[in-house]
Amino acid sequence: MAERLDMKKQLNNMITRAIDLHVHIGPEIIPRKYTAQSLADAERGKIAGCVLKNHFYPTAGMFDIKNIKEVLINTKNKVIM
Repeated sequence: MAERLDMKKQLNNMITRAIDLHVHIGPEIIPRKYTAQSLADAERGKIAGCVLKNHFYPTAGMFDIKNIKEVLINTKNKVIM
């Protein structure tokens, strides 16, 4: 039982340090579950960061720069656009 708890702890540690390398965000022609802000809010504290993707528009303008600073400073998350 203790071994299983240790394994779960290790897995949780790996997930919180992971960076999702391919997350499509909206608005887009194809419906998407998240906007940049809603994704940041949903994943805050759960993963280390994510790479934002969009087929039609640059992702750099989809996130308020003030919020990027807040996410980076307060949660140590990384947002790559």
